[in-house]
Amino acid sequence: TSPNYNPSTVNITLAPGEKKRLDIILEAIEEYVQKAGEQRLKEKEQKIIIERATNRILIPEKILFETEKADVLRVSVDTLRELAEFIQKEVKNKKIRIEVHTDPIKNPDFDRELTQKRAEKIAEILSGFGVPREILIPIGKGSDFPITTNETPEGRSINRRVDFILE
Repeated sequence: TSPNYNPSTVNITLAPGEKKRLDIILEAIEEYVQKAGEQRLKEKEQKIIIERATNRILIPEKILFETEKADVLRVSVDTLRELAEFIQKEVKNKKIRIEVHTDPIKNPDFDRELTQKRAEKIAEILSGFGVPREILIPIGKGSDFPITTNETPEGRSINRRVDFILE
């Protein structure tokens, strides 16, 4: 290693015209990074709303769980925190059914038991964020009510869902 070596500095000798080519590539990369950041910001700005026609509370992110477990993934806890804040501000004198669905995993009894545990876990988390436990009704629906096919990975992903329904 030479005495002037600095691992954070790179010297490159470019052929004539190569700097312009590298500038174009760098500009494209910077534009891509900026657009990706803007998209993430837009996704974060999506709001929780009440869909009046169905009495559902719609959230911008799916609630995700550990595979075949009731544990809510860390990435979904922030969504539940935001949902709890929304419920405390916007939902008055109503109960909320927490209906958890899955795609077929092992057998119908296992699926129902798993989704019931998941619904109870969500109720526990929401309650921990200040939502009165007595307004939350956790219901595990198992794999009995698919809204699309379970024949494709995309369909199974759609059928794994949590519905928040006002009563």
